[in-house]
Amino acid sequence: MKTCPFCAEELQDAAATCTRCRRELTASGPSQPTASSPPFTQSIALVVALVLAAVILVLFLLAAPAAN
Repeated sequence: MKTCPFCAEELQDAAATCTRCRRELTASGPSQPTASSPPFTQSIALVVALVLAAVILVLFLLAAPAAN
């Protein structure tokens, strides 16, 4: 029996992937985690969120009644 280096599940010696976390088992142990998304994609998401917030703010200010 061997143990998964990622989730500590006990596995058979011949196992190539963990049955619990589905990660590939390698002889060198845990590999470096990969980024969930590249920085460029995160930058685009941030810009879209800021533009959307600005549009909502402008619409809110235009819909507010004018103070006398």
